[in-house]
Amino acid sequence: MSLTRTLNYLNIDLKVPIVLSYKIVDDQAEFKDAVFEDGKLVVEEIVNNSYEVKIDVPVYTFREDIIYKLNPFLQLESGFLLSYSPANSYEDGRFYEYERVEESRTRSVTFENGNRIEYFTPERYEITELEETHFEFGHDFYRSEGYLQARYDPLPSLSFALGTRLDYLDLTEELSIQPRASVNVKLQNDFNLRFAYGQYEQSPRPYQLLSENGNPALKSSIARHYIFEIENEFTQQTDFKFATYYKDTQNMVINDKIPVQPGEARAESEGGRLATDDTISNFLNQGSAYVGGVEAFLRHRIPDRFFGWVSYAYTHAEQREKNDALYKPYLFDNTHIVSIVANYNFTENTEMGLKWQYLSGTSAVPISSLLIQDPVTRGLNPLLASVDEELHTELKPYHKLDLRLSHKWKVRGTKIGGFIDIINLYNRKNKIEFSFKEATLIIQDEEIVIEEWKSEEVRQLPRIFYVGLTLEF
Repeated sequence: MSLTRTLNYLNIDLKVPIVLSYKIVDDQAEFKDAVFEDGKLVVEEIVNNSYEVKIDVPVYTFREDIIYKLNPFLQLESGFLLSYSPANSYEDGRFYEYERVEESRTRSVTFENGNRIEYFTPERYEITELEETHFEFGHDFYRSEGYLQARYDPLPSLSFALGTRLDYLDLTEELSIQPRASVNVKLQNDFNLRFAYGQYEQSPRPYQLLSENGNPALKSSIARHYIFEIENEFTQQTDFKFATYYKDTQNMVINDKIPVQPGEARAESEGGRLATDDTISNFLNQGSAYVGGVEAFLRHRIPDRFFGWVSYAYTHAEQREKNDALYKPYLFDNTHIVSIVANYNFTENTEMGLKWQYLSGTSAVPISSLLIQDPVTRGLNPLLASVDEELHTELKPYHKLDLRLSHKWKVRGTKIGGFIDIINLYNRKNKIEFSFKEATLIIQDEEIVIEEWKSEEVRQLPRIFYVGLTLEF
């Protein structure tokens, strides 16, 4: 039995400066806002695109789990969980639309005392529109779930598990019944075979139901998992696992946006971001998806000296927004993932660990698929969801090596430990690519569409050092 309280905070304060104009003052002024480029003076007058978000989600949880053995062959397992979460969030944003009015060039000015200064002015812009957003949200979330499972072992080589999970989804006021089953068979050659099936349901995210444009008629999405596993201990020190799996999901919530003023499209000025018609969200249970793949795992251990493992995973995942639409890949569909881990004990108190990982990357998908969100309500506030649907992100092939060194000392009966972690040891420059439409022209009657895409790459984490100290008593 457990009673816990968890605090969850998420704060984002983002400002992006936009250079609008330049002021030249006399040579006695303090150029505290000056920027120097190649020895030339630039005095900038700027405004800021700003985006501020604060989320506070405390969670209170009560949980109970019970296992009761009826006889040597039959065991009952049950439990329940109750939680309460008074969640609150707000969002403020200022977003400027602007157009270029002057090219960059080098200028000069001569003051009354005869001093002459050369300065460089980059491109200058003027504001064409300001959009201000404000969003506040508060809701008390309740969670209740329970499970009951029977495990039956009629033979030493055969085991069955059959059960069900019951969830009450408070947002949709649904009682969800989710059956689970598995069979484990142990063969004479020390191979274990396992078959498993499970049905899972997920409630829509809060903003899809409760926001101004939410749909209170939404229902939960349903996913069915099928798993087949093989395990074998080649020796007492080496074991191997292989698994293949498939999952299909139905009734996914899709944002089917509807234009407010159909046919009144406009193109953004040169160098600006795409400006589309105003739209409203129309959340519907009309999406579907599937994921399939295989995983292989090989581990070797030498007691008190070494352990290491190698794993490989192949995954293919696609989704579609409507039944008559084509399946498309979505973010985090890393086709190939390889991990190699090794840990060596030089002495009883000194050890070193290494981990190398490779991911093959993902296809480009709309950034709205990637929501920054609090970890409890999974989208109390759809952060970045207001970003243009035409903004895409793509994860490039990725690999890195992590190193850990640790040592322990005994001081007057107390164990003191210290460690050093180096993330991305060889400083691999892993990249994320963002693509967006730089300009779009739509002629309504002639149905002519001209699109230009621009791509920018952003580096992921560089080499990072961690130093830590532990105390055992």
